[in-house]
Amino acid sequence: MAADSDIYQPVLGSLEERASLALKILAVLNAGGILLATIPSSVDASALQGVVFNAASGGLAILYVVVARGLDRGHQWAVSTIRPLLLLMAAWGALAFTSALIGGALRIPLPLLAAGWVVLFSANRWPLPRLSARGGTVMVIAGALITLELVSEPLFSWGGYFDVREPDLNTSLAVDCGTPGSGLPQNITVSYEWSWSQSTLLPNGEDQLVIGWNGDGVDGHPLYVIGAFPDTAPGIKQGVSSGASADMARAAVAQWRGTYMWRLDLGTVGFKPQRIEFVLVRTTAQPSEPAHLDVGATYVHLGVWQSDAPTVTCSW
Repeated sequence: MAADSDIYQPVLGSLEERASLALKILAVLNAGGILLATIPSSVDASALQGVVFNAASGGLAILYVVVARGLDRGHQWAVSTIRPLLLLMAAWGALAFTSALIGGALRIPLPLLAAGWVVLFSANRWPLPRLSARGGTVMVIAGALITLELVSEPLFSWGGYFDVREPDLNTSLAVDCGTPGSGLPQNITVSYEWSWSQSTLLPNGEDQLVIGWNGDGVDGHPLYVIGAFPDTAPGIKQGVSSGASADMARAAVAQWRGTYMWRLDLGTVGFKPQRIEFVLVRTTAQPSEPAHLDVGATYVHLGVWQSDAPTVTCSW
């Protein structure tokens, strides 16, 4: 087998020279993508997925530069990776393009285009040397990094394998309906507690909590309305999320006559146990006929799933 010193320097326009150029271009594009990812965006996305994807992308950029420098210096191990690396890049580009197309998006298959452009040129030395041990190591690393990019969404995105699931959420809704037989109380205390049996790394985005109630007085007006706005812990704010949880939250709000909503910043709140308490105040005088009040709660996790607490009914 020829030594590295026996490999001629790439000839301008040869397969080796074009492969080196293509790898350098892809390295620059990968680095640019990582820099762009640091710019704040209005699009909600998993921070964990972004870190994993960018780490894999950065690793590939470094690998591309290492192989390109090896090609520029005519090292046999680098030349031996050209053919398998091009095949891997072509398969990766085709798979990513097809997956995006199925999902309704159009993604330019840069690795596939780069591989297709390179194979149009003849090698400086033919046949190319067989894959060396060092070249095999490069291929294993490249395959691992590409696989990590491909699986970053199903594994690390919101709703992915490493995200929390609905069974991980433990909730409790309590309603103080007053003393039995004493009629409608002036105030009703509502409390909601939640905790998690699992957590995830780098939590971000907003969950949503909606507590609603139905119940009308004899005049058709709401029987109870919320009293003073309750105090909340850091990261818990009043209102409807404008992020991924918004649609599910609005659907939950539509089920109730009265509602109160909280936005939960997971970056601050995390997965620590929390409790919210507030008071409903009676709006009408004691009705002359039986009345009832239904209270329910919905927890929305990043627009992926929701957990509805059993409805509590107060009857008088």
